[in-house]
Amino acid sequence: MSELLPLSTVRGIHVVRPLNERHVERLMRKIESIGLLRQYPLAVTEDGVLYGGCHKFEAIKRLGLTEAYIDIGPPPNGSLTKAAIDLNIASEDALPMTFCCYAELIWQMLGKGKTQREVAEDLGWSRGQVSQYAMLKDIDDKAWTIVATAVRDSGLLPSDGEVAETATVVAFSERLLRVLPPLLSEQQHELCRMLARGKDGKGHTFDKADFTTAAQRYRAMNALRAIGVEMICAAMPEGEERDEALRDFGEQVRKPVFINEYFKAASGQRNGGVEPNADWKALIEKGVMRPGSKLAGVIQAYIDTYEDLMKSRVIVGDFREAAPTEIADESIDAIVTDPPYVREAVELFEPLAALALRVLRPGGSCVVLCGQTYLFEYMSALSQHLDYHWTIAVHMPGGQAVQQHARGINAFWKPALWFTKGAVKSAGCSDFIRTDVNNNDKRFHKWGQSEQIMDELLQRCSLPGQTVLDPMMGAGTTGVVCRKGNRGFIGIELDAETAAVAKKRIAAA
Repeated sequence: MSELLPLSTVRGIHVVRPLNERHVERLMRKIESIGLLRQYPLAVTEDGVLYGGCHKFEAIKRLGLTEAYIDIGPPPNGSLTKAAIDLNIASEDALPMTFCCYAELIWQMLGKGKTQREVAEDLGWSRGQVSQYAMLKDIDDKAWTIVATAVRDSGLLPSDGEVAETATVVAFSERLLRVLPPLLSEQQHELCRMLARGKDGKGHTFDKADFTTAAQRYRAMNALRAIGVEMICAAMPEGEERDEALRDFGEQVRKPVFINEYFKAASGQRNGGVEPNADWKALIEKGVMRPGSKLAGVIQAYIDTYEDLMKSRVIVGDFREAAPTEIADESIDAIVTDPPYVREAVELFEPLAALALRVLRPGGSCVVLCGQTYLFEYMSALSQHLDYHWTIAVHMPGGQAVQQHARGINAFWKPALWFTKGAVKSAGCSDFIRTDVNNNDKRFHKWGQSEQIMDELLQRCSLPGQTVLDPMMGAGTTGVVCRKGNRGFIGIELDAETAAVAKKRIAAA
């Protein structure tokens, strides 16, 4: 039996859901108009915990009243939460529990360590019902704020900034929202915002059917993007090229032509075990994606492009520091490089030979173009780690003045030192490279080398399909020739600007 008792009887509150300010204000106006009614008392346990009538308790406090009708006793079924919900359902004064309230209550109970079975027993629900509401916790926070606001306040919340002032009551439901968790956060947010407003970004009507369709399209797009990302990341190392490829592919899969084809392919497979939202891999495995389809075509084009691009990689840095982390042991078939012909470069030859010993496959070649001024030092440094194979004479039509000597020398050839890692099978080749004109390309680098010369050297020490390293690549002539000759290429360049030039040249080759 309820009695008029001091508000101080309440010493604690069992919170089931957050207070709704609009409902508190509504109750305040009602109490001011008709007073407190005995038939709708506050429900309080013997130790002073309020579990029924929390909104009314807040309204009474704000009105400055010191007494209220209170029914003291244990909850009917032993569960404060279940009793609070039952009282809410029975009371005409109460704000009805929405599915948002139930969801947040379940999240809170699970967050305190209760199992889904314990929550179900507490609420008098099945475990399956609890599980469905628990899954809504994966919805993006911003999207959930829109849903909860629209459901609790009938969509009329001008201050929220997300829900339009003129929005009508929104038909969000627990079942409708089950499509959201697999989507990206920004996609969830966009869908909830449009349904709350009743309009899409172009001002067209947006209802529950549109919500479901848009969610399915987003899911299809994400499935296509996921398989593309997987393929690209498998085909390309980390870097600017891969980032650019991922961005480009992301834009491609947004196009309706690909999403529509995905749906068309998937919908015809319902009886074959593929769901409409199955990923692209499943469609391929089922033979759904025709070889000539636009979607299969664009993905295959990406595979081909990225596998091709993967063959050429540019690393910025000093090869003595970058190579140990970037290049695996015995992963290179040949090293072909053209270091500077200056005194300071002599100290690079021993580290170059040590690198070749580590990264070359057995029998691999290291071919180094060089001048003759420091030839003895070059030979001595390379011989510390590698086996001398031969010297190739590279013709220089018209000659080249060598200024290191007092009398001066006009050189008509320069050596390309050929060292190997262990025994190498010679294919029988000329040790002289003749060029009709001195066609060294100086457009991209002051020491730019001739593509013809580099191609001749590559043909002598490597085969198409093999991988070539140039640890001092300059503007990338070796990489250009490798790409044209269907060889994999890794280039290392100390200067970042020069490396950027090399990347562009190689990509365009």
